[in-house]
Amino acid sequence: MQLTDAALDFLADAGYDPEFGARPVKRAIQRYLLNDLSKTMLAQHIDRTKPIIVDADGNGLVFRNLSINKERECETTHSRSFVRIS
Repeated sequence: MQLTDAALDFLADAGYDPEFGARPVKRAIQRYLLNDLSKTMLAQHIDRTKPIIVDADGNGLVFRNLSINKERECETTHSRSFVRIS
């Protein structure tokens, strides 16, 4: 799984609370990443056997599969833009 900078920013913003600091980040990751990704996989909108890209748009996180050729291209040209989670 790869998260774009936009996805990381979304999770950081969703998980920050001025009163509690970054403590709510775990809940934001569970709610927006784990729960929504699970629903997307169960609905078979993405294939769990292929690399998954997590990005953000104006409405939240977006999940999509990355083709093998695109993955190699991204690793070569934009390796700093993604965070890998194995």
